[in-house]
Amino acid sequence: ILFLEALLSITLAFAVDYYVMGKFVNSGVAVFDQSNLAFQLEVALFYVIVQVIVSLTTRRKYRIWLTNYQLPKDKRSNSFASYAKVDMSEKNLFSYEKRFGHCLPERYQNDILLRAVFFSIMAIEDFNRPAGVRILERIAFPLGLAKTTGIMQQQSDKALSDEGSVVLAVKYISKMWDAFLIKYAQSEKCAHDESGVCFAGEYYTYGYKKLRAAISNSFSFLYGDYCGTYVLNANRVFNAVLAFEERREYGLTPAVAVAQGSLCSQQLAWLSSASCYWADSVTIAAVEKPVGQFTKIAYEAEGDVASAEAIRRLTVRLKNSHLLVYQVRYIEHVFASIECYGRKGCECPTFESFEIRGRGLRD
Repeated sequence: ILFLEALLSITLAFAVDYYVMGKFVNSGVAVFDQSNLAFQLEVALFYVIVQVIVSLTTRRKYRIWLTNYQLPKDKRSNSFASYAKVDMSEKNLFSYEKRFGHCLPERYQNDILLRAVFFSIMAIEDFNRPAGVRILERIAFPLGLAKTTGIMQQQSDKALSDEGSVVLAVKYISKMWDAFLIKYAQSEKCAHDESGVCFAGEYYTYGYKKLRAAISNSFSFLYGDYCGTYVLNANRVFNAVLAFEERREYGLTPAVAVAQGSLCSQQLAWLSSASCYWADSVTIAAVEKPVGQFTKIAYEAEGDVASAEAIRRLTVRLKNSHLLVYQVRYIEHVFASIECYGRKGCECPTFESFEIRGRGLRD
């Protein structure tokens, strides 16, 4: 890369001397006449080439820095690592909304945090690849010199426009957000709290204030899923973008956010409830609790028989026997425990290698 930069620089120097300085020496100041479009185009072309060389040099230095980067012991972030130069002005953020807001599905309108995540990534990627560089990438794409294109730097079998890259990024970031929500719901910050994140068939809900605090401190790691490294401090960008999104909502943020999305559909299908939450990292529980006098029954299995498919078949049988499946605790091929409830004197169906470990009358 260093040899290529040197070769380009030398070639550029000779070309500028011949095409630009030579004409200036022969024609004097008149060469800058506004009607001399050919000369102006030559100067513009050389400017673009210089920008390409500068971009290559910057990317090379960045990769070297990233390879040798170590988290500082005092946790201080340098200006580059914290993206201090990313344009987070309202003017710029409004321009993103105006140009690309129509590309976002309704889910992004209802989930303020997801929307802030999306535009934070856009601001960072726009900073890393300005508009001029993106034009050159689209030109270089057919030659195999660029792998990602567009403002969101998405991969495709063809060069993408900014809007085309946004359309692809919508799906990609939605999957990232789904994974983050599930991980958050299973974490110690949210466990045992059914009001933290609740999953239903076609939507999910979460306590806005609590998740806002969590993502404000974790956005850098979430952005790592997008850019491929987790050591860059991008929290400052997210907090600025989120503040802008909250101002657009007049500061009237919801206590509980509700948005479209089918998350944890497999686990929800095991339960008898229309919605569920993660009681801990391995336990999914129904939001609807049994009322009145009932019989509690627990099924357990260990080893290879403790699989998601076996749990599915057993819970189907339990529900067909009019039992309320309330909680499932499992680790694939290690352990499975299913807690269900029925009326007094109800029958307990048997199932393969699952054993009935507990049964008792409860109020």
